[in-house]
Amino acid sequence: MILTKNRQLGVGLVEVLVATVVIALGLLSLASMQGNFMSSSGESKTRSEALVIAERQMEDLRNMMQTADFTNLSAPTSPVAGVTESFTVAQVVTSLTLPNRKQITITVSWGGAGVDEQIVLTSELLFSDPKASVSLSQFGESGSGGSGNSPSPNQNASESVEQSVDLFDDNGNLKSGFTQDGTYSSLYADTDGNVYKDDGNGKTGTIAVTCPADNYEDDLINELNYNSSTGAYIGGVVSLKVKRVNLDDVAGNESLELYTVNYEGANADGTCTLQHRYFGGVVIPIKGEVHTIFDIGLVHILIDFNKEDMFCVFNPSPYGLTVKESPYACYVGGNCDSGPDGADSNFSTCPSTAVAKASVGPGGFRGNVGLLNVDDDGGGKESVCFGEEVAGTNTIFATARKYKTLNSGVEQGINQSFTCQDFFIVGRQANASELASECATEVGTLNLAPKEVIRSLTNASNTVAAVNASYCTSLAPKSYTLTGTVSNAEGSVTVTANGSACALAGSVYTCTGTTSGTALQVNASTATQTGDCTVSGLTTDGATGSCDIALSIPPTYTLSGTVTNVSTNKELIIQVLDGLISILCPASQGVATATYECTISTNESSIRLEAANFKSNAACTILGLSGVAGQAVTLPSDSCNLGF
Repeated sequence: MILTKNRQLGVGLVEVLVATVVIALGLLSLASMQGNFMSSSGESKTRSEALVIAERQMEDLRNMMQTADFTNLSAPTSPVAGVTESFTVAQVVTSLTLPNRKQITITVSWGGAGVDEQIVLTSELLFSDPKASVSLSQFGESGSGGSGNSPSPNQNASESVEQSVDLFDDNGNLKSGFTQDGTYSSLYADTDGNVYKDDGNGKTGTIAVTCPADNYEDDLINELNYNSSTGAYIGGVVSLKVKRVNLDDVAGNESLELYTVNYEGANADGTCTLQHRYFGGVVIPIKGEVHTIFDIGLVHILIDFNKEDMFCVFNPSPYGLTVKESPYACYVGGNCDSGPDGADSNFSTCPSTAVAKASVGPGGFRGNVGLLNVDDDGGGKESVCFGEEVAGTNTIFATARKYKTLNSGVEQGINQSFTCQDFFIVGRQANASELASECATEVGTLNLAPKEVIRSLTNASNTVAAVNASYCTSLAPKSYTLTGTVSNAEGSVTVTANGSACALAGSVYTCTGTTSGTALQVNASTATQTGDCTVSGLTTDGATGSCDIALSIPPTYTLSGTVTNVSTNKELIIQVLDGLISILCPASQGVATATYECTISTNESSIRLEAANFKSNAACTILGLSGVAGQAVTLPSDSCNLGF
């Protein structure tokens, strides 16, 4: 039987219909996607255009050149015709203070002004006078030979003057063109007749001139103002001189020049050196004393200041002697533009017709005066007490004091002299409350100024004010009685407060005495245990307070390391301290690189290592100790390597 199979060739109608449907759906999807692309592109272009409009308005505000423009900000142009939309521009201004500034919010909207149809741009504006940016080109740069005042935080109130040349070559030989004075070995003259004072560094000399006639004040650097046996300040050698000059070619002597008298030994050599220029018509002195509780004295302490802002004088070690207190003075620039008229011969007042250089900002200088080399590894182990510490209101550690005027919230120059602006250096403390207690114990009745000295004005002219001596009045001591309990004691207990022993009846202690502070720390100990607590709120005479102490065996820390550059024929002394106790550490002797090992039991979170070798000192601080009661902790061997 023969079977025959029919073969069908080609595409059937069903297949054609299915393919047509698939292709049609694809074309419809592609057409829809193209529409979305076009819509999205248009929206993106609209948003980009709105952002450009907002940024352009903000930049117009940032480019203000006049104070009046900042006071009354111009309203934006609205509506703005765009390529794709018409845009509405709105501007909201919020005035902010400290410092005086404005918060600007610009909203550009279109369509229905929904969330997706607007751009919001926010920024803060602080007005800066464009004159300050060009004062270098107007007045010259300090040290370049010009007499101008370069921009600085002192609002162009003053400038440092440096006029030095190389007197000696690299081998220490006098360079050609200079000859030594026949009378004073530190004076040299060039071929043009200029006289230079040897700076004592084997390299440079500073130009010396004939001294002006008018005396000003004692030069506190000059050792003749100190007792040669004790180093105590005695004064009387007026070796700062000032003269009024006209430097802006406008009527009136708006500027002053401050000079130091040059000495060779105990004798003035007949010349002076120009140190600083003041452009506001008045010199503003800020004076006080630096005190320390440490036997090492002030030898490593310096006054911290910007020399472009002021000229400071301070002698921490007269005749190389160790002193625990010494006066300082810093001379900043004020502004006599608002007066009052003063006396031409009194350089801490305006001239008889008050005048100032136009470029000096309101009130002149505002800024910091402080201490250098405090609580560093170069020689200090200190903290500094201010009024906040004595009052028990301190929240931060500081080494400098800021001076400013707030005139209805606007920060300006201080424009007022201050006396009794003392600094008091005490032992390093781990936290603010312990520092407050230490300051209250050590400072006594000394009236320390706060960390910020603020002169307040209300929409008033910033005139030169009379000297402020309010901190020269001693604090009145307050009597106190502190009570509490001591627990967990193992053996005989000793309790102290404010440097004095307290009475102990069983586990109850009673401490009495007087203090100028508002907080005191009570310390308790046995032969193997320590503990402390702090009483605050001692604000009135007869104040009372209480706190309890739980004694514990403190963790023991062991630390070893090296000391380099040791004088081998002198004894090396190393001790470790925690603020309450000090312990001598065994150290190798007679070698240039010595080793040591220290062990101390303490609840403190930091310890201090100090090394002394003949006239050299070195120290370091280790922070963040976190051992628990009774734990023995060996610190890393590289925690404290010292060198002289």
